[in-house]
Amino acid sequence: MIDKYVPDVGGKARYFRLLPGESTSPQMEAFSHPYRKQIVTFWASAGLNVGIPALFISVLELCTGRDFVVFARAMLGAISSVIMCCFVQIIVKTLVGGYRPAWFEVCKPQPDGPGFGFDGTWYKWNICTGDREKINWALESFPSGHVATSFAAAVFLSLYVNAKLKIFADYRVNPIIMVVFLIPLTLAVLMGGAISADMFLCIYLRSTDEPHWVTVVATLPGRARD
Repeated sequence: MIDKYVPDVGGKARYFRLLPGESTSPQMEAFSHPYRKQIVTFWASAGLNVGIPALFISVLELCTGRDFVVFARAMLGAISSVIMCCFVQIIVKTLVGGYRPAWFEVCKPQPDGPGFGFDGTWYKWNICTGDREKINWALESFPSGHVATSFAAAVFLSLYVNAKLKIFADYRVNPIIMVVFLIPLTLAVLMGGAISADMFLCIYLRSTDEPHWVTVVATLPGRARD
């Protein structure tokens, strides 16, 4: 919403390099990947971030105390973690942003003159001729909402499993219980892998002039409640 009223904020404040002819740069190669559909869609991610904690909490409560109040409070904590993480990552995504790997295909740049910089090859989003909605989406690479919310739910769920099963208490824990503790975190890592695989997240480090693929773990907003 903010970027609709403030024109030069987040990704819209960034420059990208467009070299003439067949010349390329590391940045152009990083942002020239083909546009493709997400492996895990937004709604699927939202469903998993709520459904998996609900499944774990339900099973643990059935196997331990069978207390509906504890179940309700645990679900409230998991959902609150995801919601708070969503709020913060959306603000950061809007105010910081970044180009997605399919930026050039989405943007379809058509410069009508020299750009900025000493060689005139640096441009902003306003030379794009593609679909405006997709352009706004392609300017919001950082941070990854999928990864942030997945880890917010996963860390809360792992802490809940530890609270119920006393994994880090002063005794030798059963390896199977430790696996149960690690399953949510493993699933969150797989979510990050899916985002990397479908080329939906890219951070370009100008200090080294090389593209680097990363998944961003932004879980602190979701952990503030715990």
